[in-house]
Parts: sequence; C-alpha cells; structure tokens
Amino acid sequence: MYHLIFVVKYRQSVFIEEIGSIEALKTKIIELSENFEVKVVEIECGIDHVHLLISAKPMLDIPKDINTSKGHSSRFLKKACKRFLKDKL
Repeated sequence: MYHLIFVVKYRQSVFIEEIGSIEALKTKIIELSENFEVKVVEIECGIDHVHLLISAKPMLDIPKDINTSKGHSSRFLKKACKRFLKDKL
C-alpha cells in the first residue's frame, strides 16, 4: 500500500464541496487508477491537498501512475470548474 499526498499549486483553496470539485476529482482519480490496475482504498480531500491510499502490484511504475493521475486530474478540474479556478491557478 502507498500513501500519496498531492498538494495544489501555491496551496490554493480549490477543493470546495459547493462547486463539486471534490466529487469530480475523486471520480476522475478512481477512473484513472483503474487504467493502471491500481485499487484506490481511500481518498480524502483537504481544502488544498488530496490524500490517496492505494494498493498496487510491486511491478507498477509508481512515478508514472502519479504523474498521469496528477496531470489528467488537474486538466480535468481546470475544464470542469473553469470559472472558479480561473483566478486561483
């Protein structure tokens, strides 16, 4: 098992339930993890960071999975919450 923490650029407060960014992010990360055969055990969001507890095979290229998850989820959120994130990031 791996415990990963992703921090938002400049520690901006972007994960707010009212705009739906938390649920959208959780869904996207689970979707991306399935492509790498990674099981997401738990996801928790702070206002400016995400904690992931994942289970993966030892043969998995962890850095590649992390970079893919961060990159795709970031682009996804920037599109999905464009108005809110415009002045944040």
